[in-house]
Amino acid sequence: MPTSRPTPFFCRELSARAREPLRATASRIDVWFLVEVHGRWEREAFRGSRLPEAVKRHLRSAVAAVPRSRVVLIRQAQRPVGALTLVVAVSRAGRERLRRFELQDYDDVLEVDLVAAAADGAPAAGEALFLVCTHGVHDKCCALFGLPAYQALAEREGASVWQSSHIGGDRFAANLVCLPHGLYYGRVAPERAADIAAEYRAGRIVPAGYRGRSIHPFVVQAAEQFLRDETGLLGVDALRLDAAARLAPDQWAVRFAVADRLHEVEVARLPARYADHITCHAEPGQLVPAYRLLGHRVAALPA
Repeated sequence: MPTSRPTPFFCRELSARAREPLRATASRIDVWFLVEVHGRWEREAFRGSRLPEAVKRHLRSAVAAVPRSRVVLIRQAQRPVGALTLVVAVSRAGRERLRRFELQDYDDVLEVDLVAAAADGAPAAGEALFLVCTHGVHDKCCALFGLPAYQALAEREGASVWQSSHIGGDRFAANLVCLPHGLYYGRVAPERAADIAAEYRAGRIVPAGYRGRSIHPFVVQAAEQFLRDETGLLGVDALRLDAAARLAPDQWAVRFAVADRLHEVEVARLPARYADHITCHAEPGQLVPAYRLLGHRVAALPA
């Protein structure tokens, strides 16, 4: 008897059809080591890359030394093969900045003090860089939905836009990250990408498709988005995290300073739901968290 073949599917379509919330799904990253690598990427992009082993060790050492950091491969269409860019993006609140290095070859990465480049410094105004995940070998949705979004955004933003390897959330493709702040967006249609970039350059968040900010844990991401929904505040820096406290196993109070007020948002983590497929390669029925707003209180900042 012939064996039955699995029905083809796209995890992105299953997620969208199930109306899975995008809220509080941004990967937790404070510092990004972005390395330009031309050509095809393997499923494990960094490990399988053609970077010299000494360069890989140098980057791994930096990741080990810098908390909540990650190596991400980047590339651009039509770039000369000899071009090589290294970017260190710091997303820490109030210290956001980009440091860009133009190198002659990969061995030059060894001359860059990556830990020093990732250290806190004065924030840089006016800088912006955009990542669109197009890592199709990791997940077919990232190529199918990511490439059109990348192409549309590159037409408007040019050299500020890069294709990236896996950044998390394949089922939310196309995924867009705005750096240096580390703002994640999901299900970005090509016609919306330029508007998100323009609003970011203007210092504003676009609520539709916003997944969260990479410097925050998931519960704080959820609280931030609930507060923005409640107040209509769109400024990227309009909210400053003051404190987060666990009240019960699945309940938190998160405080944000907004101008001369403190906003306390109480959030509950709901019993985890099953997702059809968190990636196109994953087994079905994996647990994913969700959050609910319990309350919102406002008080004056202490004198």
